[in-house]
Amino acid sequence: MPEFSFSSLDFKRGMAIARLVKPETGDFTFRFSERGLTVFSYDSRRYICSQIQPLSSDAPAGFMSDEFYLTIDRSALFDTDLAYTNIKVNDKSLSIRVHGDDQSRKANLKKKAANSKRPQVPAPSFDGKPCVVSRKDFERLLSQVSCSALIKETKTEEDMRINQVHFHPDAKCAVSNARYYGSIVFMDGMELDLSIVSSDIPAIKAFCNKADGSIINVHQDDKKIFFIDPESESIFAVGKVTSKKPRLSVPDADKFETEVAIDQALFAKNLEWAGIVIEGTQRLSLKITKEANEIELYHGNDKISAFPVEFIRGSNIEADFPVRFFLSIVKYLEGKIILRFHHSDVPTILEISEKTEKAQRVV
Repeated sequence: MPEFSFSSLDFKRGMAIARLVKPETGDFTFRFSERGLTVFSYDSRRYICSQIQPLSSDAPAGFMSDEFYLTIDRSALFDTDLAYTNIKVNDKSLSIRVHGDDQSRKANLKKKAANSKRPQVPAPSFDGKPCVVSRKDFERLLSQVSCSALIKETKTEEDMRINQVHFHPDAKCAVSNARYYGSIVFMDGMELDLSIVSSDIPAIKAFCNKADGSIINVHQDDKKIFFIDPESESIFAVGKVTSKKPRLSVPDADKFETEVAIDQALFAKNLEWAGIVIEGTQRLSLKITKEANEIELYHGNDKISAFPVEFIRGSNIEADFPVRFFLSIVKYLEGKIILRFHHSDVPTILEISEKTEKAQRVV
């Protein structure tokens, strides 16, 4: 029977990808082929096929093993500090040997009886060309659009229909909305036309973070969206939940009368201070004066903080905002951030963006 030799680091990374979906059955499915090992895990809406490529193998062409099942707790066998993991595939068991640094450890996992209700490891086929996105840029986009995606609040089927991140290829952006604010994130080359349930965002981000290659291929059909690492050929699939994509509406930046620039780290520190000082109502009063190039934060009539800003254009700003939302938004940005106010169409709206062409705009 064939034997496969893996780098233990590659095996750990492959298992980490498989663990992004907690298996509904309580165990992972292992299936070996001439290409290596596929680790399959699924729940009610998602599945993941993590491909672990071997350093060497004596598997014959066309080889395909039966499916073996490994419980979550026993998967810790592969969290080894030794360099190599060898697995010999027998008819009824897996013989495992981890070794390196003059050490060797062995285990034997017996084949578990197959459950007729358990789905087999999928082998999806895709029509048409994928949408190709930069792995790092896409992960960054997902991080920023999480700002108002209401991820933790998305639990029920009804929540999933409402709380989604919508992608608009014509504008090359993704949009999410909370009750009092929303996020618009732009990315060059973003041509996805789909909507993703908010609670799926953390796992998709993690898949991008753990992928081997520099790009991610995205396919979709009527029921699922597929994220594929072409380097390892690992696949993460998430189920769609029917939702009506809202019409995209982006405030015209040229219609803001007032614009100021602030250092993000400095602004975040002062907002954190305000969050500790303020009791009861979360209302924070913001005053930005052109003459002093200064921003002042007030709780009622008490000035609790003051620090410099760079006035770009326009007049003074005086407005009230919930400090908790303000701080949450600012933490998703980096470097210099821009505040825009006094929009000619919507005077009470405040836009916050990074000073970059690939800006997140939170309004």
